[in-house]
Amino acid sequence: MKVLVTGATGFLGKRVCLDLISRGDTVRAIGRNKEIGKELEVMGCEFIAADLRDKDTMIKACEGMDGVVHSGALSSPWGAYQDFHSINVMGTANIIAGCEQHGVKRFVHISTPSVYFNFKDRFNVKETDPVADPAPSLYTKTKLMAEKLTHAAYERGLSTITLRPRGLFGPGDTTLIPRLINAHEKGRLPIIGDGSTTLDITYIDNVSLAVLNSLDAPASCSGQKYNITNGEPIKLWETVDWILTQVGRKFEPKKIPFSLIYVITGLSEFFSKHFLNNREPTLTRYTAGLLAKSQTLDISKARTQLGYNPKVSMRDGLNRTLVWWKEQQRD
Repeated sequence: MKVLVTGATGFLGKRVCLDLISRGDTVRAIGRNKEIGKELEVMGCEFIAADLRDKDTMIKACEGMDGVVHSGALSSPWGAYQDFHSINVMGTANIIAGCEQHGVKRFVHISTPSVYFNFKDRFNVKETDPVADPAPSLYTKTKLMAEKLTHAAYERGLSTITLRPRGLFGPGDTTLIPRLINAHEKGRLPIIGDGSTTLDITYIDNVSLAVLNSLDAPASCSGQKYNITNGEPIKLWETVDWILTQVGRKFEPKKIPFSLIYVITGLSEFFSKHFLNNREPTLTRYTAGLLAKSQTLDISKARTQLGYNPKVSMRDGLNRTLVWWKEQQRD
């Protein structure tokens, strides 16, 4: 299979490229980080240094491809709407246009389960459950718009599958576990809420497995959306305590009510927008909500229809990630 991967220099995109190459596929990779692009070329990928907003390049990149994995996006809790829209919405439109023009057989769109997040506890959320309205962040808003573009393309005849993977982590991750450890080092890791937060996260290899399964899935899966997690919900703050213990730290946090943090972060966002040239606050309402509110996902649909079965357990994934993190500290 000939596969184009967007966002190939990102955490998930790079892993997908490696797994595709390992199974013998031909991979064309698009990304903006030229250094990681060189690594991809060594792995055996054709690398194109390009931006999703470059419509002509995106359309041409789809030529001759059997499948496209669209993992490129602007993912951030803060930023300007025009940036989120131009990358997450128009960038997706550009890739879809290339798929339709060149007859791509399968388009796998990487979305986000943050579309469900409404600042309330939600458990065992299914793909058919309501999305949040209004969206909790500009990122979420524009990713949902990209989902709608993807579904419209399906209705026009493009075979699409949308994945909503939750909380990616693993070796190479610079977002989830390393940020938690760094926040603790700086004394910026209080327990927000009552400490009972339960949520899903997903080891990177398992998400890549879901992507490959989606490329190979039967036509009956076209037009569908799938939640992807490890299938092992965790108690957030107990897990944070365990992680910090494994790296030789002691977790003695303060508890702060979510209602208080919500007011404080709201004021911080207001001042940032109106007086600080939209500089990202230390903590946003959206990020605070993710730490305070429970959200678990039902992945039975992915198990049944995609044949998705997480191959790396939560404990093994966490251990592998911490081994990698310790190696990075030594280096």
